[in-house]
Amino acid sequence: MNQFEERTFSLEGARSSKKITGKMTFRPNGKAKPIIIFAHGFKGFMDWGHFPMLSTEMARNGFVFIRFNFSMNGITESSPMEIEDEEAFGRNSFSDEMNDLGAVIDWIQKQAGGNIGQELNLDQLSLMGHSRGGGMVILKAAEDPRVKATISLAGVHDFSARYHPAMLQKWKQDGVLYVLNGRTGKNLPLYWETVEDFLTNKDRFDIPIRIKSLTTPLLLFHGDQDETLAVSTAHTLASWKPDSKLIIMEGASHTFGGKHPWTQENLPDYVQEIVNESTNFLKMHYEKPPTKHS
Repeated sequence: MNQFEERTFSLEGARSSKKITGKMTFRPNGKAKPIIIFAHGFKGFMDWGHFPMLSTEMARNGFVFIRFNFSMNGITESSPMEIEDEEAFGRNSFSDEMNDLGAVIDWIQKQAGGNIGQELNLDQLSLMGHSRGGGMVILKAAEDPRVKATISLAGVHDFSARYHPAMLQKWKQDGVLYVLNGRTGKNLPLYWETVEDFLTNKDRFDIPIRIKSLTTPLLLFHGDQDETLAVSTAHTLASWKPDSKLIIMEGASHTFGGKHPWTQENLPDYVQEIVNESTNFLKMHYEKPPTKHS
């Protein structure tokens, strides 16, 4: 049996002073495999909790799985498991993340001519994202035809809904808003420039509009005990794209039973179900015969 291979990579981020760091996990066997690019959520990072184990499990199921750190997520080389660069975190914008995601897609396309090119099926490239990352992958899929399928895990349905007028007024006045990282107890800054980026590029980040132009398959997971994003979020997303597949997981939280650090030998049960359902969803989509035109 072939062993799993994990390759690290580093790319120039949306802002040249910051790097995108990532890891690609696959089982080398000389056969072209579908590709999944995974986007972490707000206050997340590529090695959070069970994400490394998720990578291996998806590779076991026949995928090339790529996870990465958004370049402005506050993770540094000296602190790969905690948000250390609070300045970067505070200035991380939706544009930064969308452009970083595009850079990772560009990078994997370039690997086709390298020594692992035979392992990659670039015609079967999908995106998976958690929470804020779930919203970002829907937006990216809507604007990038290289993406053939999308999977959202407890994804955001409308970024503008989180900007309340009173909050915006104080945020603009102070120039910064602080958010608590519940796990570490640290207050992290969010600078007003991130709101300006959103307002300037609002059409690009309009999930309610963009999802309606999404022509590729969409799979939505959400827990009915999600403490961060109400389960109604997922039902709303599904209503905007009626041909999407929605799976509501009874008893699941926002992280589907995962936490950081994750010290168990197996994935959380809900995440194992996500692996199984995602594998079936993608393989069914990719193995579907092409539509015949008269």
